[in-house]
Amino acid sequence: MKTPRDILFHRHRAAESKLNALRHEVVAQLAPVATERPDALPWRVAFTLWRELILPAHRIWAGLACAWVLLLLVNSQLAPPPRATVAGQDDSSMAFWQRYQEERRFFAELSGVAGIKAVPPAQPFTPRPRSERPFQRRPA
Repeated sequence: MKTPRDILFHRHRAAESKLNALRHEVVAQLAPVATERPDALPWRVAFTLWRELILPAHRIWAGLACAWVLLLLVNSQLAPPPRATVAGQDDSSMAFWQRYQEERRFFAELSGVAGIKAVPPAQPFTPRPRSERPFQRRPA
């Protein structure tokens, strides 16, 4: 037994060649699709971001830019001026403490006070084990 589909296909089989010819004519009349250059992708992405993110909210972006410029100006005015150092002088903490001890000795000599001892420089930190006992688990 034939299905309605088979009956319709058999009845319209002659129209199939006419439809194929019409399809080829329509496709031939279409304009050729322009292929995109691979180097155009970054420009297209940048343009899309500009169009979608910046242009709709240009006043907001301008306000944010002004706020950043204002913050940079205020920050540059509040920053302390750079310290002038004498050439060859080291401003590290070790040099500071050495100068401090020299000044103390000098003032001790001037005032005649005896008995001021020089403080030895600090030893560099070397990590040591926390405990000599081996690790023991606690009873549960």
